[in-house]
Amino acid sequence: MKLMRLIVAACVGLTLLGQAGAQASYPDKPIKLVVPFPAGGDSDILGRLLATEMSKGLKQNVVVDNRPGATGMIGVDAVAKAKPDGYTVLLTLTATQAMLPHLHSKMPYDALKDFAPIGQAVRSGIVLLASPTLPVKSVAELIALSKAKPEGLAYASWGNGSGGHLVGEAIKMASGANFVHVPYKGVAPALNDVLAGHMPMMFSGFGLANPYIKAGKVRALAVVGKQRSPVMPEVPTLIEQGVDFDGEAWFGLFAPAGTPPDIVMRLNAELNKALAVPEVGERLRSLGLDPNPGTPDQFAATVQSYWDKWGKVIRTLGLKLD
Repeated sequence: MKLMRLIVAACVGLTLLGQAGAQASYPDKPIKLVVPFPAGGDSDILGRLLATEMSKGLKQNVVVDNRPGATGMIGVDAVAKAKPDGYTVLLTLTATQAMLPHLHSKMPYDALKDFAPIGQAVRSGIVLLASPTLPVKSVAELIALSKAKPEGLAYASWGNGSGGHLVGEAIKMASGANFVHVPYKGVAPALNDVLAGHMPMMFSGFGLANPYIKAGKVRALAVVGKQRSPVMPEVPTLIEQGVDFDGEAWFGLFAPAGTPPDIVMRLNAELNKALAVPEVGERLRSLGLDPNPGTPDQFAATVQSYWDKWGKVIRTLGLKLD
């Protein structure tokens, strides 16, 4: 019996030693960075920028894997069910982790339990865009126009339950506007229809919209955040225009729950190093994304606070998608 206990202890020790050795050599193969949205949007742009920089410190390729569908839930769920070994990482945003879970009674993943937060990458504002064919130059004029139309004024978003959808509904509630939601399968196709004049307005991240704003192909009416964006300081916030709502969001990295803490910390360190590169910060700020490095615990607290905030908003709105 004593000999058997010694054999078992030795086997356990060898197993733990093997795991420690494997973690010490991490990473020894490419890392997949899942972006749960189509190519071309802010999340994809951010993902490719981070993948390039983090590859340098990790000395392994970080490969972006776009997994769009179901407003991000398909890609997020794939990471939730991935092996927790540090070789599958998720880059996602507020909507998939703090909005959608309150909108669906049945979710394929548990946003709080199925993931290990690695770190927040950026804070992100949203801009209210209007087609140049729309005869408005302020939020007040936009709201008045929507109220004057019995059928309401349509706004595009990148899907049911997306940040663009919920921000629109929250603003509708706060202002009394008569907005009507029209979901698209991604930011880029929604923006294309606004540019073409097929849709009167939408809520978008800065990155994709900024070149078109500068070219005069679309009109920026308001920044949906706490303060004006350094990218377009001439555009006032919603709050400045009398609508008391702040829709600031975040993008961040997650690993599957159960990923070893030392691997999470290694990824966090490389993320923060990437965000500290001056050229990276400059590029991100040009997209309206504010680098916001921190610890996994700080990011976990941010996720929880946004979960609480959007849960309250969604319950007040009475929104459900199933």
